[in-house]
Amino acid sequence: MKKDKEKVKEKILAAAEEMFLKKGFFPTTVDEIAQKAKVAKGTVYLYFSTKEDIYLALFEEKLKIGIEILEKVKNMPISAKEKISLIFDEWFSKIQKAKGLSSFLALENINISPKIILLLRKKIHPKIRKIFLLIKEIFQEGIKKKEFKNYNSRLLSVIFLHILQTSLLFLSFNIKEDGKNLKEIFLKGVER
Repeated sequence: MKKDKEKVKEKILAAAEEMFLKKGFFPTTVDEIAQKAKVAKGTVYLYFSTKEDIYLALFEEKLKIGIEILEKVKNMPISAKEKISLIFDEWFSKIQKAKGLSSFLALENINISPKIILLLRKKIHPKIRKIFLLIKEIFQEGIKKKEFKNYNSRLLSVIFLHILQTSLLFLSFNIKEDGKNLKEIFLKGVER
């Protein structure tokens, strides 16, 4: 029974993601999400109170995947430079495969109501902070082992995340980039 409920929820989320990527957040209706998921509109509301709740659940799911990748790579018996490189390649690959992801993940596409702000603080910000801290720890490891210059690991983490975030814009600006140059630009700046 619980598995069936999870399957329905996953179906709704997959349909919503497809519709948000295709049409955008505002033009997509709950009716369209329900039709795409092949469930009744009322079924969608059994799992999610609002369209914003669906969006936040999708956002949370993307962050969860990012954290899983980070934790897996962080514990690998490889150098910090190899870890950062692997994380970059994994995330860049996922970003490039998901056309429309930039508009999906852009929070400014959501009407930032007090309810959304509260949910962001409760659900999303802790996950973003965890991602930041995991990356920071890898940079600290690399600095300690003299793989990277002795830069502020917090600053390196922010720059790294912003470079990945910037790669979301590649498709919007029709930049055909494989990520290798972008990664090299970043890594050559921090390598010893």
